[in-house]
Amino acid sequence: MVENSTIPASRGQDRSPSRTWLASHSEWHFLYLAKWLFLAHASERPAALANCLSLLPFVAKGRSLGETEPSLACKVRRQRHKKKPQPSATIMDSQSVKTSEGGSDCGFDAGKKVTGRKRHALVDTLGLLMRVVVTAGDVQDRDGAKLLLEGLAEQEELIKRLELIWADGGYRGTLIAWVEETFGWKLEIVEKPEGQIGFQVLPRRWVVERTFAWLVRQRRLARDYERLPETSESFIYIAMIRLMLRNLAKT
Repeated sequence: MVENSTIPASRGQDRSPSRTWLASHSEWHFLYLAKWLFLAHASERPAALANCLSLLPFVAKGRSLGETEPSLACKVRRQRHKKKPQPSATIMDSQSVKTSEGGSDCGFDAGKKVTGRKRHALVDTLGLLMRVVVTAGDVQDRDGAKLLLEGLAEQEELIKRLELIWADGGYRGTLIAWVEETFGWKLEIVEKPEGQIGFQVLPRRWVVERTFAWLVRQRRLARDYERLPETSESFIYIAMIRLMLRNLAKT
């Protein structure tokens, strides 16, 4: 075991691993961030915030978080739910959120009537996040989906069983053929029942909506407070890491 690989539990001790150690042990500093950003006791939040701000240069990169979070999702699928680590089917959707002042890449989503950013997410059938891309709010779902899936395709170990993607009507059109030709996956549109009046839970699509609900329960994600979209993506991954760690702790 590497020295300082765990954070001491008793109060009054310095529970902060060195920045040098965190830089060379990326997965631990992600878990460290998740603990301090979301689980810190009220009396410890000022110190937690100072420590986390010092680590933001690592968080802003986002690349390693995008690799660590899906690998943890595979572990949850295998250990907690007794499923194969890699999913064969996924669900894709987007969520528009308001931004605070000062952030870049902000736009108006005419469909949702929201000025801010859009979170394009892909989840497995359990609702565990596989990948997220944050763009300006005026980016169409179909364009955001291309960015999302191109990034996902780079994670070969994660997608080796993937065959099917469910999505809503915002993704119909030329995107269906593009996904088939580019990746060999089937993009299936889940349509609303004919003659539907009022709210109705739609098959498969409710799973990703539940994931969005999990995310916005985190105060940091209730709206987009970050100046950079990449930082927003990192905090979304951190929130999912925290949720999955709690899930694993129940086993």
